[in-house]
Amino acid sequence: MIGTCVTPVSRSIPASEGESRRVGDQPLDLLSQESLSNAVSAAQRAFALAADLDALAVAKTEHLGDRSPLALARQTLATLPKADRADAGKRVNVARTEAQGSFDERVAVLRAERDAAVLVAESIDVTLPSTRQPIGARHPITILAE
Repeated sequence: MIGTCVTPVSRSIPASEGESRRVGDQPLDLLSQESLSNAVSAAQRAFALAADLDALAVAKTEHLGDRSPLALARQTLATLPKADRADAGKRVNVARTEAQGSFDERVAVLRAERDAAVLVAESIDVTLPSTRQPIGARHPITILAE
């Protein structure tokens, strides 16, 4: 198949003391509270700095998309032992919920700004007299009668 790229998925075996556990190319430290809070704060900063909806869409892809740190952390959950998975899953879900909440708030603000700008740009004062010219002409008999 031309144009397709297949990357092997490798699952790690639990590491011994002192070794770093990895999933594919991603270390398991993505699940640490510090790493998750850094990802959330970076997402919140990016969402706050987005000036319009297009920039916000790019920021969403970077911070909530399939290759974002939060998504990679969620993928890493599958390699954890069952005992650790529940706690780590809760941390990841809380982080993702916070990031998604700040995204939703910013979308609401930017849409409100866009709608207000559209209303101002497209406003029509209906109290002013119309500049519309009537279509057609006067009837010839009406012209003769006058």
